[in-house]
Order: sequence, then structure tokens, then C-alpha cells
Amino acid sequence: MPTGLSHDEARKKICCCCGSKKKKMLLITSCTEDLVRKFAHPQYDSSVLSYPVGLCSWCRVGLFKLNKDKVFIGSSQWEEFNLEDLNVPRGQPCDCGMCRTVKFNPIGSSAPKKVLDATKKVFALEDEQNASVTPNQKAKRKICARCLQTTGKGIPHNCSPGARKFNLVRIIEEEVPPAQEQVVSAGIKTIMAMKQVRQGEKISMKNLKGGNNLTVRVGAATPSLSSAPLSSNFIGQIQKKLDLSCRKTELLCKALRDEHVKVEKNTRESLIHKGRELEDFYDLKTVPMEVDEKTKLTLVEKDVVFLKNLPSFVEHIMEVRRLEPEKTIVRTQIDGGGGSVKVTASIFQPTLLSYDNTDRSNGVTGELYSGVNKLLVLAHVDNIQERYENIRTLVELVKLNQLKTFIAADLKLINVLLGISSHSGKFSCAWCESECTLSCGKLRTFGNIQQHYQDFVDAGANLKKMMAFKNVIHSCLLEYDDEQLVLDVIPPPELHLLMGVVNKILDLVIKVWPEVLDWCRSKGITRHGYQGGGLDGNNSKKLLDKLDELSASIPIHLLPIVSTLKDFKEIVAGCFGDYLCPLIVSKIESFSKSYVNLREFSADVLNERLTVSWKVHVVVVHLPQFLKKKKVGMARFAEQTGEAAHAKMKGTLKRFCVCEDNPRHGMQMKKAIVNFSSNNQ
Repeated sequence: MPTGLSHDEARKKICCCCGSKKKKMLLITSCTEDLVRKFAHPQYDSSVLSYPVGLCSWCRVGLFKLNKDKVFIGSSQWEEFNLEDLNVPRGQPCDCGMCRTVKFNPIGSSAPKKVLDATKKVFALEDEQNASVTPNQKAKRKICARCLQTTGKGIPHNCSPGARKFNLVRIIEEEVPPAQEQVVSAGIKTIMAMKQVRQGEKISMKNLKGGNNLTVRVGAATPSLSSAPLSSNFIGQIQKKLDLSCRKTELLCKALRDEHVKVEKNTRESLIHKGRELEDFYDLKTVPMEVDEKTKLTLVEKDVVFLKNLPSFVEHIMEVRRLEPEKTIVRTQIDGGGGSVKVTASIFQPTLLSYDNTDRSNGVTGELYSGVNKLLVLAHVDNIQERYENIRTLVELVKLNQLKTFIAADLKLINVLLGISSHSGKFSCAWCESECTLSCGKLRTFGNIQQHYQDFVDAGANLKKMMAFKNVIHSCLLEYDDEQLVLDVIPPPELHLLMGVVNKILDLVIKVWPEVLDWCRSKGITRHGYQGGGLDGNNSKKLLDKLDELSASIPIHLLPIVSTLKDFKEIVAGCFGDYLCPLIVSKIESFSKSYVNLREFSADVLNERLTVSWKVHVVVVHLPQFLKKKKVGMARFAEQTGEAAHAKMKGTLKRFCVCEDNPRHGMQMKKAIVNFSSNNQ
């Protein structure tokens, strides 16, 4: 390093975060200067002449990683390095600490005597350890920068990434024990930062030579049964997973204590309190609902549990889950089943791994905030049908329009929310005004839906003439701007599209080759009687996964049917999840052509009529439109969570609820909903 550098040049050679001197140094920018003040040195100002303006590459990466992922991978020297605000002379030789650091050369003659003495001692110790090496060999000995192996004449050199790991271990083994401990501890701290592991948690690390992973707990001794009682959170997770009542949970704790397993005191009281945390957000009301009784439509008083203030409830959940409001998605699911109609919500942040990691020290794994285990109930009513008037009552009670959310529901309920007739109508698509074909019509907006309804009412509201008004027969229940496309608010229902297309093609196979039912049973693929019969979501995926086996068993002249199913399988793999394939639009076009060819093949060869269902229409026409807008997979918009809510809530409802004729029915149902949502928040 030249000794004639000015003070301004010296400022560029020192890192403003860690204070190190390096050959290659970046200059501070306005963006990185803000990050330095935020994470390293709050008082830093590049205009102060005694402060350095360089930034090493490692500190730069550490600053951006800390700002984006909240993960610290910077240097420990950030805290050790102190900025000095000195009066620096301009235009004169400077002898400040920063300039001395830049000009210092430990090998040159200008090095302090103490540094030279220390360097000589290191060289002397190295000479003693390597006394057997001749001077000529010592002069020619080098270290490979790639694999860290000593190279020279007659020394085998197997340079590879694997050899680098073993050589690195060898170098550490040659150090004295204190130095080995320092290196290993620094490595463990880096791994903890990268994996976001806290003190007292376990780290699983791979072995150099394979075999089982090495598990290490950092910062705390492994708790024993005699010293670490099971926490109330851990017992609460068991209660939730096994659907235990408070009485059964109390018996479980007693059995554990009888086996000398310590359980946290007042566990029962803690669980009861946790199950009532959201009680103030819910209300109970008796309202008239339409019910079919012996083919006659009557109004019946029904108990409805619903949220009193939806926006404040969502704010509370985001605060509890520590979600960022501007990045949080609220997905509302509406579905009827299990003897009730439920309005539920999933509140999550897709940019992060949104898991609940409470009480991991006892081995409790996190639960996905977007999944059914973290589902929250907005409204619940027993024994009613998915009719327009009933859904309107629930939407008005919850005040769903106070919060703009994504709607996840099946095709029937989507049409109910929009005021469109059932799918037996000619123009029953929720997203466009087309007939049931493979082409797109005029895209629906909330404004033209409301205009069609007004025209329908002005014309006398005659249901026989609803085709003239694009099958809009009710007022839309969702309030959005008139120019807002329905496609922007209501995503295509991933689960029902999967089941609809697979069952549509499978029905054709059953007509021409009934033995396919026996083949399905032999492969564990089961058809159910609910939802009109056919395969559910899991069995539809199972059939797609076994198409190669089906090709080997089906008559050869029916292979075009399997080919169409394989084209649809490419769509499922390409967008029915978190992953979005870059070629998804071309895959959908391939399926569209394949389905057209299958229709012709079915009519000409099989003498069977294969129609275009509304679900096939949505897959071919509106799915690529939605994916182009959102540029992400369909997982975050899917309705599976709402469909699974019926089975998930069954145990809780059974524990609390009583017969509808019982005067306590409403209060007990409210207790069940409060308990379910409180344990899921």
C-alpha cells in the first residue's frame, strides 16, 4: 500500500461497518448508508471527514440480508469497530487512526517492532514443526487455493470440492484445542443465523462421511423428565390434534403425572383461558333462514354465530401472528357441508414461511397459517341450504364488504355471490358472458353484473327470459368498483376444476370400458357418493399419478383418452400448487386441442357424446387469464381449506353443541366457534 495516500483516499480503503482494510472495497451509496445507520452504526454520516466511506463485499451482503430476511450474517467486528469523530486537517499530512491503518504494512520496514517480533515468533514455531522439510522443499511448497492442500513435487493432488472439506478439517485438527473450539463455535453461530435457530433449540447437521445427522442443542442442556415439565402449550397442541375435551385433557395430565412426568401447573386453567381469548369478537343472533321442508320453501328461525367487527378481528390476528399488513393476504372461504354453512378465513403472508413456531422446544412442529389448522371462523349456521337469501344474510351479518379479500368457493357459491343463476343456464359462467364452449366471451365486471340485474328487474324479473340478461337474476352480494373484473377478485377454484375435468373424462371411460372401475379399486382409487358422485380431490390426483399403469391396462383403441388426461396432468403439475411453470399457457393450449380431438374421437369412433362442461371452459379460458395477472401458482387462492373445515370442526362442534330444539343450542354453538378460532389464532 503506498504511503503517500491522502486522507480522502484513505477513507475509501476502510470498511465503514467492520473497520477492515481490503484491496477491493466498494464505495458507500445513499442506500447502503441508510442500512449502515439502521443496523451497524446509528451515528454514521459519510459527510464526516473522519468516517470511512468504503464498504467491504461481506458487510454489504450482510446488510442486505439483514434488511430482507432479518438474518444476521455480518461480522462480529460491527460492535467492536468504533467511529471516531476527529478534527481532520485539510491539505496537510494526516496521522489519524484510519490513515495509520491504511498505511500500515506488517511485512515492511514501517511495521511496529512488536508486530515484527510476533511475526518472527510465528515463523520460528513453523520452522520447528517442519524441521524435517528441506529448505528447497520448503521454498517450493504451496497451498492450493481451491482444495487447501499442500502441493509440491511428488505430492499427489486430488483437487475436488470433497477434498477441500477433508483438508479443511485437517487444518483445524492441527490447531491447538482453544483455536479448534473458536473455529467450531464460529461455524455453529453462522449455521444458527442461516437456519434461524434460537438459543436452546436443536440443530441437525450432516456428517462429513455420511450416516445419521449430528444433532446438537445450543445454549441449554437437554431437559430431563424430572427437570423440564411439559408446558401448557404442548398439552394444548395434543388436545387440539386429538380433539380432547377439557375433562379428557385433565385425565391425560393426571396419567402423565402418575408416570412421574412433570406437567406445568394450572394447565387446565391456561387451556380454558386460551379457548376463550376471542370471545369478545363473536356475537349470537337468531335470524330467519330459507329451509326446504318436504319440497316446500319455508322461513325458519336459525341461530347464527358471527363476527361483530371484521376489520378489527383481522388486525388482531395480524398482530398476534406478526404479519405485515401490506403483505398479508386474507382469503375468505364460503362453503356448505357437514350439516352447516360456514364462512371462514385464512390470514397469512405468502412471502414468508408463515408457520406458528410456538413451543418448539417440546418438539411441537409449526402449523401453516394458510392451512386448515389455522383456519378462523367468520360465521356459522346449522342445517340450511346454499341459497341466495341465506348467503346474503351471512354476508350482511359479517359485513364482508368492509374488507376486500379473495373469495375461495365452489362454482355454485360463486354464482350465488354474483347473483347469477345455476350452471344449467346458457350464460352461467362467473367470469365471462360466453356460452359453455372453449372460447371466451366478454369478461364480466361488477358494474355490468349490476346493470344486467337492473335490466332484469325492469323487464319484470321473468326467469324464463333470464338468458337475455346473461343469467343475472339477483343483485350481486359483493361490493366493488364498477370497472373491477370478477377475475381479479374471485380466482378459479383449483380443487373443483381438478375434480370436474378428471371425472368428466372418467365418465366417458366408464361408458366404453366399465372394467375401469375394477382397475380403480385395485389401485386404491375410490369413487364417493357425495358431491354428485365421482372422485374427490385426493383420488383425482391418484388417478393422474397412475396414468402410465392405466395405459398398460386400457384397450389400445382408448389410448387417446389417456393422452388427454396426461395433458391435463401437465396443467395440474404446472400451476395447481405454489409452483408456476413458465410454459403453463402453452400446456393449457395443448390440453384444449387434445380435448377438441377427444370430442371428435368420441363421436366418430366411440359413438359417445362428450360435451364441454363449465369446469373445462374455466380451465381452458379463464385459468390462463388469471395466471397471467397473478404470476404465481394457484395454491394461495385455493378453496381446499374451506372444504376441509367441515371435517376439522366436527369434533369441536360435537363436544359443545346440543340439539337445535334445546334453548341452549345457540350459546353452545358460540362456545364451540370461539374455542375453535381461539385455538387457531
